[in-house]
Parts: sequence; C-alpha cells; structure tokens
Amino acid sequence: MQPRKKLPANERRQAIVTAATHLFSERGFRGVTTRELAKACGVSEPVLYEHFADKRQLYAAILEQTAASNPSLTRRIDEAFASNLEAPQFIHLIADTIVRFLDKNPNYSRLVLFSALEGHDLAQLNFEHHMKPFHTMLMKRLQADIDRGKLRACDPAAAARVFLGMINQYFIYDLHFGFSISKTSRKKAIEGMVDIFLHGITK
Repeated sequence: MQPRKKLPANERRQAIVTAATHLFSERGFRGVTTRELAKACGVSEPVLYEHFADKRQLYAAILEQTAASNPSLTRRIDEAFASNLEAPQFIHLIADTIVRFLDKNPNYSRLVLFSALEGHDLAQLNFEHHMKPFHTMLMKRLQADIDRGKLRACDPAAAARVFLGMINQYFIYDLHFGFSISKTSRKKAIEGMVDIFLHGITK
C-alpha cells in the first residue's frame, strides 16, 4: 500500500474547508465532531488544528470561500448598486443575482439555517459579513430613489428587508422543500416577485 500523498498546506486547508462545508450542511454543526471532520479530510485532529485553531476560524473560512468562489456575482452586485438603472430593472437585477448565488451555492442556505437554529458563531459572522452590508446598500439605494421621487415614501429599511425576505424565502421553498411557487420558469417567478414588491396586489 502506497503512503498517502502529502498535500501542500494551502491545498490541505482548502480540502478541510470543502469537507467541513459538506458535512456541516448535511448534519448541522452539532452533528459533526472534530474527529469525524478530520477523518473526512484524511488528517489527524492535531493536523486539523494546525490549520484552524478553533471552529470559529473554520466557520469564517467557509464564508470567505463561499464569497470568493463567485467573483463574477460579487462584481455584478457592486455594478448594480453603482448603476443608474430604473427601479424595476435594478430590483430585478438584484433578485436575479441573489438567486444565481444561492443556486451555485446550495449548501450556503443550509449552513446559515443550521447556524441560526443551533446558535453557532457562523450565524453572526454571516450577518455581519454578508447580510448586513447587503441590506444597508439596498436600503440606501431605495432611499435615493424615494428622494428622487422614483418610489413612494416608505421606510427603506423595512422595504429592503421585505424584498430580501421574498427572494430568500422563494429559494428556500424551491430548494429545500421542492415547492415551487410558480409553474413557470425561475425568470418568470423572479419577474412576478419584483412586480408584486414594486406595485403590490391592490387592484
């Protein structure tokens, strides 16, 4: 039997993050021990701790890798917020970008849900690094459109939260429960949600 090839430190770190992402998303954080994690990575627990001093560091690495794995989507979000698109086109672009991100990272929403339910640090890390800045940018953009008379006067913070909630809930239903809110394409579903968000359902 040939000895296992020793990976360079950066590749070993990457392998650990990948294995942790898969295990945590399948079984939750409390359902995975460091021994099981080390075994899945093909290393000993001491080697595991050489790369990550504690679970918090590992959680942070998972978030960083998720964001770094989609540079084009991150750039698309930045460009959307810097654009002069009209409100309907802008909101649609943001919705499409969020769904594309979640579609390419199906484990991400599971990790966030597990972390919140189990009270792990990843929930707060995710909120501070991803959700809060995104909500703040969207709120500012909505406020700017309200000030220019493009949108009616309302609480931009509440509006941003409602919009992000619509998109995320749609994806959670679609991915985790297999319950699609629309028999049409995802594109049509997004268009419908954007229309309801901007115009409501009052006749």
